[in-house]
Amino acid sequence: MQNLNHMKKACLQNRQALAIPMQKVTFIFIFTIICSAYLHAANIHKTDSLENLLITVNKNEKAKLLNELAKAYLPDFPQNAKENASLALQYAKKQNNRTEQAFALEYIGLALHYQSKYEEALEYYNNSIHIFKELDNKPEIANLLNDIGNIYKELNNYDNALEYLQKSLKIKEEIGDKSGVANLTNSIGIIYSYLNNYEDALEYLQKALKIKEEIGDKSEIANLLNNIGTIYKKLNNYEDALEYHQKSLKINEEIKNKRGIAYSLHNIGNIYQELNNYEDALEYYKKSLKIKEEIGDKKGIANSLNNIGNIYFYLNNYEDALEYYKKSLKINEEIKNKRGIAFLVNNIGIIYFYLNNYEDALEYYKKSLKINEEIKNKRGIAFLVNNIGIIYFYLNNYEDALEYYKKSLKINEEIKNKRGIANSLNNIGELYNKLGNFSEALFYFDKSLEIGKTLNIKDIFIYNYKSFSESYSAMGNYKKAFEYY
Repeated sequence: MQNLNHMKKACLQNRQALAIPMQKVTFIFIFTIICSAYLHAANIHKTDSLENLLITVNKNEKAKLLNELAKAYLPDFPQNAKENASLALQYAKKQNNRTEQAFALEYIGLALHYQSKYEEALEYYNNSIHIFKELDNKPEIANLLNDIGNIYKELNNYDNALEYLQKSLKIKEEIGDKSGVANLTNSIGIIYSYLNNYEDALEYLQKALKIKEEIGDKSEIANLLNNIGTIYKKLNNYEDALEYHQKSLKINEEIKNKRGIAYSLHNIGNIYQELNNYEDALEYYKKSLKIKEEIGDKKGIANSLNNIGNIYFYLNNYEDALEYYKKSLKINEEIKNKRGIAFLVNNIGIIYFYLNNYEDALEYYKKSLKINEEIKNKRGIAFLVNNIGIIYFYLNNYEDALEYYKKSLKINEEIKNKRGIANSLNNIGELYNKLGNFSEALFYFDKSLEIGKTLNIKDIFIYNYKSFSESYSAMGNYKKAFEYY
């Protein structure tokens, strides 16, 4: 099956870094990561100082101080932030302080956002915008529109994400916020990459890079170089991808940005992984892991452990792969990263699948599916529904397999995930091929191939051609089978 043959590159999706330097967003991976996983020493000192001030400050200043404290707790301790912002909201309402009410609502929204409680976060964001509009505070309105866009992105609603990010961009341009314009342009470019529109993605990312170069913001230049490198990777242009990631690494080393160095090393590892150079990939992942451990980046550590697990998986060393996945899972559970948990539970399921332990594989897939449904990650749901279909296929339960494949296809069509659509179509074709319904099989293979050609993705061509060859061979049409072989 296409997904099985491709699973070691598609199903174990490595967490390649797309750095989004918005005010509230640090790095983004395949399963979106909103925040860093450690609190900087400066922030710890700040929260301590603010908490001490709360004891002596008068009531009129408490709302403002509690909001500052809530902001300092973000993004690492969203529950603490939420509690302080909620108290700030109470004081601000008693004093009829509309400004502090708006900020409190915004920080509660952010805290909920970081906790993956997206619907509640949207409600608070919109209430905050309403007040900031009364106050004509355009910078904060722009920030909140950006935050709403990011929520829709995480819900895979890319049309709404683009709408809100474009609105935010318009305000940033009006108020002359060059850095904000660059950040929004970068975010819009990343949305286009999710829609497989790499031409527009590159255009927006290059625009953002030009602005950051004019400003002279080396840290953000490095981030954008990483993002552009990732787009070239998606286009299978590994030479240019490696060049951009290495440029990013060089800048991060110059400015001694350890976090940036770690993620550039991580991305270079991704390229070597795609080139099947697992030895170099492992070396770069381990270098990245070491730095993340030094700076206490727990979420980054979990990502690196996962990718190291991937390498061992590709090398058929399932024991070590499972060990690294479980280490990564443990950290994601500690920091309550639901997306990361769902991702790792799926990967562990894949290991059990390859060990022919279909019962445990199915159990892990269903656990991952449940979490993805809770956080409304449609892309993840489509992915897991497809994987469950594969298990049923191998258990010769073709009726359930077909049902799950079609569910996956429907969700991928809803979220416009063309690669996912191509995979689902190919899997449905494989099932019909197994049942001896070759005309239906060829129909689905043809539709899958058509999308593969549109996207210019080589691996889709390879598996579709192989599928065509197998169908024609089974039909006794060896001439046609040879043409596609």
